[in-house]
Amino acid sequence: VSSTSKNVTFRNKVPKIFENSKQKKEVIIIGDSIIKDLKGYDISKNHNVKIRSHSNATTDDFRDHTKPYLRRKPDVVIIQTSTNDLTENVSTIKKTKKLVN
Repeated sequence: VSSTSKNVTFRNKVPKIFENSKQKKEVIIIGDSIIKDLKGYDISKNHNVKIRSHSNATTDDFRDHTKPYLRRKPDVVIIQTSTNDLTENVSTIKKTKKLVN
């Protein structure tokens, strides 16, 4: 499956959680503005994929942004982060680990 956003092409393989799945899965992709032009229906026609873009959000911001989505208990959550941290002198690896835990 591929989805084209401006001049960037996103290609993905179907995650193992979807293999042989007869039930429609709820998938939320949360990220900064780099994912804003992705369309959930382009990523999967068989599962409910929602894209949630938060412009200018840093890794610290995503700690707050993810909470409402996680309360819904989706089957899969994909978080794209750290892009906006690159201009700051911060350890994005440490911050991302805190976000996941």
